[in-house]
This record gives sequence, structure tokens and C-alpha cells, in this order.
Amino acid sequence: MRRSLRLLPALLALAVAGPAPAQNVQNFKPTVGTWNYFTTEGARTARHLEFVPSLYLSYAKTPLAVRDADGNIQETLVDHLATANLLLTMGFFDMLELGLDIPVAYVAGDDQLSGVAISGDGVAFGDIRVIPKVRLFGLTNKNKGQGFGMAISVPVELPTGDADKYFGNDQVVANPKLILEGRARLFSFAANGGVRVRPDSQSVGIANADGGLELGTEATYSAAMGFGLG
Repeated sequence: MRRSLRLLPALLALAVAGPAPAQNVQNFKPTVGTWNYFTTEGARTARHLEFVPSLYLSYAKTPLAVRDADGNIQETLVDHLATANLLLTMGFFDMLELGLDIPVAYVAGDDQLSGVAISGDGVAFGDIRVIPKVRLFGLTNKNKGQGFGMAISVPVELPTGDADKYFGNDQVVANPKLILEGRARLFSFAANGGVRVRPDSQSVGIANADGGLELGTEATYSAAMGFGLG
């Protein structure tokens, strides 16, 4: 049975040395469809012309703050972040999948901290993600989705988000990744490895804070496992 509504009550507390307006503090990027693992992609794709919508709700408490060397919060820029991700995906030829992630959030924080002006509390539109995936081999519908498979996915984030509320990158960001997955009747596992490419590095500094934060291209990886309950 497929479920179109998924609830994720709480996640993500991110501590950084210094924020910048052109920065997306929402690091929870859910996968599309019902055959993946929250944030780790599996090698399977949707069936040909199968359309699957889904919805994720998430909440983050204090996802963006300035902390001292002991981890104590000095200043809070984003105190509450409640996000809804509407995900749409469709399969083609049992090997190609095209997904879309449309995030909307309520962001609450201080209007001005450390000389960096941000907009007030309110609803913010996030960076739309376009998520193409190609299954290279394995895990077809003919073998009932069991065995081993490999796929490639290239999520691309478009600069549609509200950077003034720390909910947008203000540039195109791509995250090509290799996907490996193994599935048995009641057990499955998957691993992803890739690179998140930011064309323009962002040097982040906050007044009265030691050092700063350099945002650039980074390695990404994740792993997950699942157990079938019948």
C-alpha cells in the first residue's frame, strides 16, 4: 500500500560559526516516491507513467545560531523552521524517473542580529528541486524489486527560495550522486555518494564572532536500511 502523506515530527539542529542571507538552513531534503528511504535514494524508479504525489512535514528548533567554543548559543537567527515539502514524481520506461520538490516554510527568528539584516517572521518559499534519476541495472519490476541495483540521480536546486529568511541558496546547486541498493524479501539497504556543487563559494562572517564559515562544494553521503513488515 502506498501512502501519500508522511509526517516527520522533528529533526535537524544545525550549529554554524556564522550565517549569511544567501544560505538555505533546511538540510532535510526528502526523497520522492514511496520506494526510497526518507533522505537516502534507492535504485528503483517509478513504473512507466506512474505518478506518485507525497507530502512531508518537518520541524526544526534553532537550526541557525552562533555558538561559542563550548557549544553555547550566543545569538539565534532562525529559532523555528516548519517546512512542508510537496513532492511529485513520474516514471518513464521503467528506468527513468523525474521528481519535483516544492518546499514552503514558516520561518521565525530575530529581525536583526550582529549587523546582518534579515526579514521578519513569516512564510517563505524555498528552492525548488528537480530530481532526475536513471536506473542503470537491477531491481526491475520483473524480479519483484529484489536483488541488487545501481542508479544515478542529479538533484538540482533552483534559486527560487527566500534568501532573506535563510531559506534559499541564491544560486543553482547540483548534487549528482551514485546510488547502490540491495533488496531481499523482508530486508533492504541503500547507500548514496556524491558531490554538492556550489558554483560560487560563499564566505560567511558575523560581527563579534570568531572566524567565519566558508560554503562551497562539498561531498555528500548517506546510508539506510529497511525491514519489511508484511
